[in-house]
Amino acid sequence: MANDAGSALSAAVDRLARLDDRLAAAPPAVRRGWLAHMLLEEAAASAALDSIAVDADELRLQAVGALAADAERAVEGVDRVALAAGILRLLRAVTARHPRQLFTANRLAAAARLRLKGRPGEIAAGLLRERLPPSLIEVPDPAAAHAALARALTPEAMARWHDLPPLIAAGGFLGHWSASGGAGAVGGAVGRALVPQLLVRLGATDGLVLFPALGFRGHLGRYRPDRLLTEDGAVIDWLDACRRAAEVGLALHGRLSTAHQRLHQVLKPARSTGRGGLVADLLTEMPAVTGVILAQRCGLSAAASRLLLSRAVAAGVLHPLTKRAAFRVYGTLPLGM
Repeated sequence: MANDAGSALSAAVDRLARLDDRLAAAPPAVRRGWLAHMLLEEAAASAALDSIAVDADELRLQAVGALAADAERAVEGVDRVALAAGILRLLRAVTARHPRQLFTANRLAAAARLRLKGRPGEIAAGLLRERLPPSLIEVPDPAAAHAALARALTPEAMARWHDLPPLIAAGGFLGHWSASGGAGAVGGAVGRALVPQLLVRLGATDGLVLFPALGFRGHLGRYRPDRLLTEDGAVIDWLDACRRAAEVGLALHGRLSTAHQRLHQVLKPARSTGRGGLVADLLTEMPAVTGVILAQRCGLSAAASRLLLSRAVAAGVLHPLTKRAAFRVYGTLPLGM
């Protein structure tokens, strides 16, 4: 391995190992909140690699019905946020599975709810339940799509990745995903969504820690999966992106850990039967929350929910995400994290 690639690999491995260790030691609420935020960020970054411009905060607000309608968001008649929301659903579906349930054509199709049976044009193209016009995504016939997935996920190919350093293997997997037709069949986003699970499968990480599209945020021109099998420069760009993605994860873990501790301090119940601790955990776990959601999830009255939210906002540990008095949305992290 060239010196530059070795240095890039070492730096990326170091950051990922550090992140994996910190998440393993984190309270469950912090781990769940970290994953929820990272999936929003990864969905937006993955959409950008597919030339769909979306901000993670738009996805965050859309999840609670707080995103205002905007005709300018339409891309050839389809809302670009809806397109990115399809990638977000894909990421959630894939990260919810065990690695053993993903790396064959049939298992991946089931996990991601890809429709590989029926008339041509019925494949969801990795966007789950979203039906997209042919002008946006070229959808091959189901038989060809299944064949492409089978080529991308052959037992021989999957065994091959065990013989390489895991991050090099992950880059090689994306290169093979592109070369075998997987990206053309169901989209590059599906291959990228498999990367964190591949690292767990290879024993490189204990948890889902590498979300690769994030590493190319601000470096879109350096994402060259078609060259990852043949060019050292593309491999170095890939390893640098892995390092950047891990650094984003480390920074997010730090912010959420601090917020979680402060929320517990501010909302500490006066009685042992109080719900302050439960509320603090929920506010850490959910990127965006309303008073109604909080009351329903924690078994609180509307008045108690408003009181706890007001106390957290007054202490500076919770941030209003909308300015509408009639529909207030809050988040532990402010918009533009």
